[in-house]
Amino acid sequence: MPAPYTGGCQCGAVRYVLAAEPVRTVACHCKECQRQSGSAFGMSMIVPEKSLTVTGLTKQFTRIADNGNQNTGVFCPECGVRIYQIPQKMSLS
Repeated sequence: MPAPYTGGCQCGAVRYVLAAEPVRTVACHCKECQRQSGSAFGMSMIVPEKSLTVTGLTKQFTRIADNGNQNTGVFCPECGVRIYQIPQKMSLS
């Protein structure tokens, strides 16, 4: 099934459209991904930022990863489903 892909959170308050194919799919086994998913790993797709459109109100939570980088999770404030995350490398100034 080719792009676009549509989806959203469990309660339907947040929706998304991904207009391009994902660059890569990743299964991460770090402790934070295990906590977030409630499983042995967390699944993510790396996508071009310009190809993702999100509608509905979202909330963000930023944590510092084990490597010192910031990782911001964007989720539905009603049902708590994570919609996407933004990894950000911290500057070494």
